Amino acid sequence: MFRTLLLLALSVCCCTAIAQKTISKQAAERMIAQQSWQYGIGYTIVLNRDVATLPELNKDRSYLKKVLERNGWEYVDWGSGNGPGQARFTQMKFRKAGTNCKVDRIYTNKRKMRDGYCHIQLTEKIVFSE
Repeated sequence: MFRTLLLLALSVCCCTAIAQKTISKQAAERMIAQQSWQYGIGYTIVLNRDVATLPELNKDRSYLKKVLERNGWEYVDWGSGNGPGQARFTQMKFRKAGTNCKVDRIYTNKRKMRDGYCHIQLTEKIVFSE
């Protein structure tokens, strides 16, 4: 059920324009610790990685998940799948003191490299809502 809702939500998100802002990992950590975010803005962290294979879902570690849990956010739900042109996406939901938070973790730009390795871009996007 959640997976169906996740796919629907992602398709709606792709068509809904929300403000986007690319930030560093350190800026994301400060923003979460100081509760200095703005509602409805997609804060994005972009990482580039060379990997032989994508991690198994149960071993896939999200940077933002660790930061949120360290700051007292409750992990509520998650879903994952494969999207068009994407190796994988995962969506996680969190809650704290009446505020909701959604984290999208998306692997893109997968291209073959040397020795069986692939170059991917890992994007983690976080959006807060009331």
